[in-house]
This record gives sequence, structure tokens and C-alpha cells, in this order.
Amino acid sequence: METAARMTFYFFMYSCVGWLIESIYCSVAAKKWVNRGFLTGPLCPIYGTGAVVLAVIVNPLKEYLHSAVPAGLPYYLAAMAAVIVAGMLLCDIVEFITSVLLEKLFHARWWDYSGKFLNIQGRICLMHTVYWGIATVAFLYVVHPLVNSVGKNITAKAIYLSLLIILAVFVVDLFNAVKNAMDVKKLMDKMRLLSDKVSRTAADFK
Repeated sequence: METAARMTFYFFMYSCVGWLIESIYCSVAAKKWVNRGFLTGPLCPIYGTGAVVLAVIVNPLKEYLHSAVPAGLPYYLAAMAAVIVAGMLLCDIVEFITSVLLEKLFHARWWDYSGKFLNIQGRICLMHTVYWGIATVAFLYVVHPLVNSVGKNITAKAIYLSLLIILAVFVVDLFNAVKNAMDVKKLMDKMRLLSDKVSRTAADFK
């Protein structure tokens, strides 16, 4: 129970960090502030999901491979390469599924790689797959071990209390985001019906 709570806490923490990094990156390019989250709050759940997937699935693989292979740099690099490939594949899967869900739910695409080399439906592409590989190394070999060592010093009571507050705010934020999306969908449906009516009228007139 406590492990699940800590992972949930990490999910929100990494979602916030990912939102901040991506928002700053896009804001610098656009020369104005760009909120890269689909919620009001500072969250990009795709980063939190990717981080938890890496921590729960790929990190045990990393620990096993590095303990199983013989000592020596070539074996260490081979184990690291396997970890990178696993991280890239899983992060691509997370990114693809997230793109589909966001599009189905909000009728909008938060990213589109259609113009990128070797993309699949514009949802994932080779360049960002490489980025995920770099992120896998940085996350599993540097960031998460450090965060996890600090997080172990946080009491379970503090984790539970923080999660109660975060989850309450998150649920309200998510509800508003879905409600606004539904309102936009209703408006778009009305506009589509009006457009069809105008087209039929123009055709009858002709």
C-alpha cells in the first residue's frame, strides 16, 4: 500500500516536472508563455505515466541485467543498451496510447509528428523515440535513484496526506477539463449541422 502511494506521489511529481520543462521549452520557441498541459493545473500526465512505467517495469530489468551480466565494460554497456531499448519501446507505447485517448476525449491533438521522419500516425516518431532513450538513461541511472533515496526519508503519513490534497485538486481539475471538452464538442456538432444545412440549401437553390 505504501509503495503504491509513493509511486502515485512520484507520478504527480514527475507530471509536474515534465509540464514545467516542456512548457518552458515551447515558451522559449514561441516567445510567449505556452501551457503544455491539457488541465488547468501544472501537470502533463504523460511524463508521470512514463516515469512510473520506467520505475516499475524497466528499473527491475535494469537491476537484474546489471547483476546478471559478468563484470566488465562491454557487458555493462550491453545491459544498458537493453535497458534503453526497453525504455524507448514502452515510452513510445505510452505516448501513442496517450495521444489516442486525448484525441478521443478532447477532440484535439497536443502533438503531431506528421512532418517528422519515420512517424506512426503523427503520434510517435523516430526522433522522439531517441529522446525517450536518452531520457531513460538520465532517469534510471541518475534522476530516479536520487529522488527515490530522498523520497524514502518522507514518512508514509506525509505521503498519504499530500496525496489526498493532490488527488482532490486533480479530480476537480480533470472534471472541469472534461466538461469544457464536452461543451466544445457540442458547439462543434452544432456548427457541423449548420454547415450541412447551409450546403443542402445552396445545393437546392442551384
